[in-house]
Amino acid sequence: MRTIELACPECGERNTLEESELANDHLVKCAHCAASLVLSQYREHPDDPACWHLESTMNSADEGRPA
Repeated sequence: MRTIELACPECGERNTLEESELANDHLVKCAHCAASLVLSQYREHPDDPACWHLESTMNSADEGRPA
């Protein structure tokens, strides 16, 4: 089975996922820091192939604070 490695946005460690697990909004846990993560795709330009990445489901401690 084919796999893909994606970096955790919380700890930076690489997580190995099977291609069969790749789906937008699929929830996963980091194998290293146990952070809750969500899979998503992005494209730099409309003609580029989509790239998978992991996003944190935790809000930043600084969000919502006045500057």
